[in-house]
Amino acid sequence: MYFPIVKGKAIVKGRKKELGFKGHGENILIIEDEEIVQKMLVRMLRKTNYKIIFARDVKTAVEIYKRNYKNIDLVLCDMVLPDGNGLEVIKKLNKIKPVKKVIYTSGYLDIGSRWKEIQENNIPFIHKPFHMEELLKIIKDTLK
Repeated sequence: MYFPIVKGKAIVKGRKKELGFKGHGENILIIEDEEIVQKMLVRMLRKTNYKIIFARDVKTAVEIYKRNYKNIDLVLCDMVLPDGNGLEVIKKLNKIKPVKKVIYTSGYLDIGSRWKEIQENNIPFIHKPFHMEELLKIIKDTLK
């Protein structure tokens, strides 16, 4: 079977998939050191009506939280950070003002004894890589 050579760009018809879970302008502090993950999260969460503040490490997260804790509705925190771990950063934030809601995330399968604490405290966790719909559902359920 032969197809004729066509010059130009292919046109793909169809609708973009709409993300089903949308926010209501809630403020999310994202603590994530991987730049590519940060950018993806910021882009997708802003598209779904969340306001985003982000930090790359524990030190920056603490500084941001001190200035903005009254306005932060949720903290989305990576478990492995360059200067600590997710449980440590949330403990530091709680000393300033108890964190309203938190979701932990990690791409590592073995986060050791920290996993026991996450389970014992019934803290939402999502494993990387994740689908955006999955994250949006966890965010919506956590913010209830």
